[in-house]
Amino acid sequence: VSKERPDLEEQRLVLIGEQNGYKMKVSELEDGILAQLANAEGDVLESLTLIENLEASKRLVLSIAEKAATSRATELSINGARETYRHVAARGALLFFLLSELPMLHSFHHYSLNAFLLVYEKAITGQKRSFKLGVSSLLTQIMPSALQQQPRSGLWGKVDKKVVTPKLSPEQLEKCVKVLVSKITFSVFNFARRGLFESHKLVVAAQLMFKVMRAEGELSEAEYEALVVGQRSPDTRRPPSGGHLSIGEGKMPDNLSEAQWAAALALRELESFRNLADDLVGAETSWNNWLAHATPERLDPHPNWAQLTQMQRLLLLRALRPDRVMAGLRAMVVDRLGEHFVVEEPTALLDVFGDSTASTPLLFILFPGVDPGGAIEKLGAVVGFTAANGRYISISMGQGQEAHAEHALLRFAEEGGWVFLQNVHLMQRWLPKLE
Repeated sequence: VSKERPDLEEQRLVLIGEQNGYKMKVSELEDGILAQLANAEGDVLESLTLIENLEASKRLVLSIAEKAATSRATELSINGARETYRHVAARGALLFFLLSELPMLHSFHHYSLNAFLLVYEKAITGQKRSFKLGVSSLLTQIMPSALQQQPRSGLWGKVDKKVVTPKLSPEQLEKCVKVLVSKITFSVFNFARRGLFESHKLVVAAQLMFKVMRAEGELSEAEYEALVVGQRSPDTRRPPSGGHLSIGEGKMPDNLSEAQWAAALALRELESFRNLADDLVGAETSWNNWLAHATPERLDPHPNWAQLTQMQRLLLLRALRPDRVMAGLRAMVVDRLGEHFVVEEPTALLDVFGDSTASTPLLFILFPGVDPGGAIEKLGAVVGFTAANGRYISISMGQGQEAHAEHALLRFAEEGGWVFLQNVHLMQRWLPKLE
């Protein structure tokens, strides 16, 4: 709310101050009346001064009560408007906890709260978060204390501008919140996707989809568990040679493997698939086209099963066509979240640069044969940081280069510029100081 509607936030804080002031004033009046009564001489009913003071206090208390009632009504209205944005905050929390769980997928995937807040606020305001020099920053460790007190220029001082949303109708506000939620969701996901291994991108997109479905009450936990665990039933008996078992006795169709049949039997634990095994046996021929199709995720499995939800269709693929589960999951993500969550455009270094600040540098973790130096120099030429104009330095780190790197960092922290430190993994003892 403070980013999207700072006017509401400021008004709320003013009301809180006014209400506290009313309470203090009433308390002062009560104390004053008690003091006058305690110090009154003679019959208090005959004290004209005391009676006049009591009448004045009564009028003031009534006036304060009217103002307090008005303030409470205004506060309820403000809180109602603020409550509309709760969905944005809830989605933000969901996204952060998704990022915090990624190390369980691979220890390589770590995202800090500060990095998340940077992307989250930029998605709301469209602007970078302003940088504030902290006690743990590099400058406070290597810069002389006298120099730290001087005002800084260059890239250090960016001022945030307030973005005030005009007063909207409830319908317009609800639409605005939906746009915000959508924008925040993709911005954070896209930020995380840049650092994911290719094999993990669809997994994380699916995790996001399931978390959103759970938050919106659209996810059956039983179906989700069946999808993740993929249980098999031990009852996989084939009919005896030359004969058939009845459906109730667990006859297995000839067009299914034991693994497929076991998975189909396990799905009977879910109400939606109570009759699946019987249908597979009773309509064996009708299932053949779906079972043999190259892309069964695009077809209705059988007329009797055309009303299945996407999640239930995914469970059917999990049981009978496990080779197409990833394709089915991809289709479900596209339908629920959008194609841009599974189709990634080539990463442009300029876009990545847009998420950085003077305190949030770009870190390149490379595989053998990859060199980002050329791309960085091209980007620098676009935005005005080149070796020719003295605003770009590339340092290949090695023994004795620490002082050179620190001097370059100090200089460009003051003047504005880029320092490209190559092979920093070789400087393990120096890295804590850099950090």
